[in-house]
Amino acid sequence: CLECLEKINADCIGGATKHVASGLVGKSIKLAQSSFFGVGGVSFRKNVDKGKYVDTLAFGAYKRAVFEKFGGYDEELIRNQDDEFNFRIVQGGGKIWLDPSIKSSYTPRNSFIGLFKQYFQYGFYKVRVMQKRRGFASWRHLVPGLFVSSILLSFFIYFLNGNLFSFKLIFIPYIVISLGFTVIAFFKSPNKILSVFLLPFTFFILHFSYGLGFLSGLVWFWNKWGDTEVKDSHFVFEKFKSNFESKIL
Repeated sequence: CLECLEKINADCIGGATKHVASGLVGKSIKLAQSSFFGVGGVSFRKNVDKGKYVDTLAFGAYKRAVFEKFGGYDEELIRNQDDEFNFRIVQGGGKIWLDPSIKSSYTPRNSFIGLFKQYFQYGFYKVRVMQKRRGFASWRHLVPGLFVSSILLSFFIYFLNGNLFSFKLIFIPYIVISLGFTVIAFFKSPNKILSVFLLPFTFFILHFSYGLGFLSGLVWFWNKWGDTEVKDSHFVFEKFKSNFESKIL
């Protein structure tokens, strides 16, 4: 990262993440998080052959001047702190560089309950990120919320007239696409056949939990659309410098 920061005009440098999983469920989650259908084609979760500027990445290295200029992580956010911070940098004219020479390892959850909790929180706090940044970095963040909204609307229609057409309209295309990406995953990882078998269920948990979290966040934070303050965000360089020098001396 330091070598790239010296060569590339960027405020943040990072690389692609390699998922390292164990167990049937963990490996299925790994496949889902590495799939376009699972996470919407996030750049840092794909094999990168050529460096490029991106909207966000994981485990980045930042120049110190970035914190002096933009502040630090927003401590109000339980999840998506790096996502909000990177979005803040980009909105402020900063640049984030994804480089193929940098490799990071990521260990996904190894249970469906853990995955559900993780992505529910991602969706829940994504609302707060949108409120603070007055926008969203990618349309992919909105799709799970629309998906779950459609399911809830279908339930409402069914209770009104007993018609299952709306369910079929949503789930038949979803199941077909899910199975299609499952087949693709099988040909890429034929040695993980049991984990691939769980993949359609894993896809659904990932999408449903994120979408449900997003809708819950809309309700929970309904009165915070005017609150854009970044909590405990300011990196006070002089204070840091004096504390550092006092410890050294």
